[in-house]
Amino acid sequence: MKLLYIGAYKEPSGWGDAARTDLLALSKQFDVVARPVTYSGGISHPELEKLESKPTVGVTQVLQYCLPTEYDMYGRMPHFGYCEIESTDLTYSKWPEYFNRVNLLLTPNKDALELKSNVKVKIKHLPHAVNTDKFKKDYPSPKIKEANGTFKFLCVAEFVPRKNLEGLIEAYYTEFDPSEPVSLIIKTNKNIDKMIQGIQNKIRLYSHSVFYQKIIVISERITEDQIIGLYQHCDCYVNPSMGESWCLPIVNAVGFNKKIVTTMGGGPSDLVKNYPNAIEVPSWQESCHYGNGIEWFQNSRDHWYKPNTANLKQAMRMMISLKTQENKNVLDEYSEDKFCGRVKELINESR
Repeated sequence: MKLLYIGAYKEPSGWGDAARTDLLALSKQFDVVARPVTYSGGISHPELEKLESKPTVGVTQVLQYCLPTEYDMYGRMPHFGYCEIESTDLTYSKWPEYFNRVNLLLTPNKDALELKSNVKVKIKHLPHAVNTDKFKKDYPSPKIKEANGTFKFLCVAEFVPRKNLEGLIEAYYTEFDPSEPVSLIIKTNKNIDKMIQGIQNKIRLYSHSVFYQKIIVISERITEDQIIGLYQHCDCYVNPSMGESWCLPIVNAVGFNKKIVTTMGGGPSDLVKNYPNAIEVPSWQESCHYGNGIEWFQNSRDHWYKPNTANLKQAMRMMISLKTQENKNVLDEYSEDKFCGRVKELINESR
């Protein structure tokens, strides 16, 4: 048995991180050949290069973790499409026509199994692998003077509408008075000063921006260890996103036994199901009217989960006084061994 893995494992994102972790886990138990699909990335790794140098002769199965438009129907062996499905339905999306080319569609979140769509092939649940070794290290504490002595909320998210940073900031401003010892740290990929100013103009709590509670925005590129350090040294991770199929930030927060506030639905709900330090915020279906960065992927007839702002504010307030409980190995369910075991079962079923 020889597996060809085609995927976005060179991307410098949570998507790329999940791909790298899965691929390296598979390489420990399978004969794996790797071929990259690149979008913006250039992540290099000696083990990845070693897998790329191997020939495809003798490949018996193909696992593809990339945009479905990139699926390469190599040979006549079984093809598994592995995809993040972030909306509640894809009835009007063009993606199903690509999904239907593979033999089996895999997704990290359980609720995608009930997906409303024109997908004709069978869909099965395959959560990503988690390498828990990174949670056993100490990382540098971020040097943020404004956050010293405060209860630190953290959000790490790309600056796209789906991540709902606007909703988080509005909830933070309208719940916490500037005199309270709390802080919000946002790690994103773009300058969001204009958005913050727009929110202040919208809610009009104070006469000038200097009177608002401070928000610490990190938009410049920092090292992976510095990003992990943000999780290790925060008090509560907040995920206000309207759609997540997996959610690496939730994985990191669980790994460091942090308090978590997250939108109810999708991958985050799977991850915190048995985690004692999380509050899920009730949500409703919101039209995907601003797409996902790929204009033909979703439209206003498809839906995401949108968190209720009042409940988001309430959950953040509750987290300040909530006592942290011990994390009883919640991530064991997502170990590399269990991931590989699930892949083996899928391969055996396809024969």
